This record gives sequence, C-alpha cells and structure tokens, in this order.
Amino acid sequence: MFDETTITRLLPPFLRKDKMIAWLKALLVNGRTIYAAFSAFRTNTNVCIQYNSQTASLEAFIRMKMNNNGINIVNDFSDIEPAFDFYLNEDQAAQYEFYLIEAADPSYIFYVAEEANATLFFDFIVEVPSALMSEEIIIKAWLNKVKLIGKRYKIVYY
Repeated sequence: MFDETTITRLLPPFLRKDKMIAWLKALLVNGRTIYAAFSAFRTNTNVCIQYNSQTASLEAFIRMKMNNNGINIVNDFSDIEPAFDFYLNEDQAAQYEFYLIEAADPSYIFYVAEEANATLFFDFIVEVPSALMSEEIIIKAWLNKVKLIGKRYKIVYY
C-alpha cells in the first residue's frame, strides 16, 4: 500500500529526513495489517454473497468450501415411504359401525401435518462421501450459515 518511495513522494521536501520516513513507516504497519485483514474479509464476503439457500446454489457452496465434488443435496422424497409407529392393537383392520344408509366408504379428516411427508423429520438430505466424516461439524456450520431458517437436513455418508 505505502512503500518508501510513495512516502517520500507524499512528504514535502523539508520533511524528507530518514528519521521522519522511518517514523511514518512504523505508523503505517498497523494500517497495512488492518487493510490486509479488511481485504481478505471483503473477498470472502463477496464469495459468500453469491450463494443462497436454493438447492443448486447451496450444493455448489458446500462443494466449494469442502473442495469436494462428491457432495450432493437430495430433496425429492417421492420414493420414500413414510414410517408409522403404532401399538400392536392399532395394527388391526379398521372396524366401522354404521347404518345401512351410511354404507359409503368412510372419508377421513386430518390436519396438514398428518400427511405422509410430515412424518419425515428433515426437508433435504446432504449426501457426503465417507472420507469427509471427520469434518461433519464444519459441514454443519456451513450448511447452517446458508440454509433457510426452519429447514431441517440430514447428513448421509456413502
């Protein structure tokens, strides 16, 4: 940023003494370290701003941070059957008592949270190579930084 030639050019001729130049160089050391730290922070922030919580962008961000192209994000759960926990006496065929005029098939009323996908306890799956198992904390930290609040994920190693 400020080397010796720049300092001597900016000083007026009557102040260009060795003692004054050395004093200014000593004062500017802290300025250089602050500028270097700010410059590194700025470049890192500019990289992080380019990514958001969309699946492709989140996947690219995690791949870039972990230097691994094997990390994938899956958010299609159409082939996963929901798991239901119930007691043995609940595993019986449903018995209904009704009048003959009510012999139509029963209709069920349920809350939205009781739908099939609500039994899954995560919103997306992050598939990570088993070589990165030791860096799970770092992966979780980067995911929590970029993902939307309230979205849950599960890390699966392959």
